[in-house]
Amino acid sequence: MYCASLPLLWSADEKNWGLMTSAAAIHGGDVILGGQDRYLSKNDWDTLQGLLQSPCEPTTTEVLLVSTSRLLDQKQLKHALIEGVTAIEIAIEEALRRMAGTPDDLIRRSLGEFRKLDLPLRFIIVASQRKDLDQKAFEQTLRAIELRNDVVHRGAEVPNTGENINMIQKLMIIAAQIIGRQGMRFPCFVGVAPRMFAAETK
Repeated sequence: MYCASLPLLWSADEKNWGLMTSAAAIHGGDVILGGQDRYLSKNDWDTLQGLLQSPCEPTTTEVLLVSTSRLLDQKQLKHALIEGVTAIEIAIEEALRRMAGTPDDLIRRSLGEFRKLDLPLRFIIVASQRKDLDQKAFEQTLRAIELRNDVVHRGAEVPNTGENINMIQKLMIIAAQIIGRQGMRFPCFVGVAPRMFAAETK
């Protein structure tokens, strides 16, 4: 069994948890991973095992995206939005640091000026450099940035609606793409069936 070497837990009722072993009974259809009808393959499990056994230092953006995903699962949309937009901001900064690796002083000075711009404008400039971004996800991320500002500065609320959940998911996908992690996956719990949505916009 592919799970044997991973310390995974499972539950049929979300109350009683145990180690996932070959004796664990998982009912067909309860768990959907990797998309609507695609389950994790042996290669996926092998990749997971390799990643868990290798040293890894996640970037700040990745840590924030995991936190955003957790808050989204807990239906704390306001906090998920704040974390998600912060992830966008840090992703832009990480992209800038990669660019600033150049020895050209003029570029480094120009990046200093770029950092003074408002976040929506910085996002538009950085995101427009990527040809693979979905226009609708791009627009939803801009809307999320604006809404986060309303939440932080004017105490706006973020209703628990499908539209807002989708907006935050798209925001997470865009942040992952900015840092070059298009394959990053985030757990998303819909009802009782854990599902994954990947960092791709289609």
